[in-house]
Amino acid sequence: MEENNKARIRIYLNGTSKPSMSIQEFNQLKSTFQPYFGKLKIGDSITAEGEVFKLISISTEVLDETMDLHVGVGVETTKVGTAFPYNFEVEYFF
Repeated sequence: MEENNKARIRIYLNGTSKPSMSIQEFNQLKSTFQPYFGKLKIGDSITAEGEVFKLISISTEVLDETMDLHVGVGVETTKVGTAFPYNFEVEYFF
């Protein structure tokens, strides 16, 4: 059965082990990346929380199955926008 990609984007600042932001909703993703013309690559800088952060690493993971953990399982305090099922994760480390 074919299934489309459903991504969760996580952003880590200052080398922390927990994400500063987790995005699954497309319009939120667009508005977050808009100032950077929709693209970020290693070496680029962003401004967040009044500080400038340089992108040092990007990680991707294709999950074996779609994760539905967004439904009634605790609270994700770093979530920005609406949570949806996901099967692909991209992590940006600043």
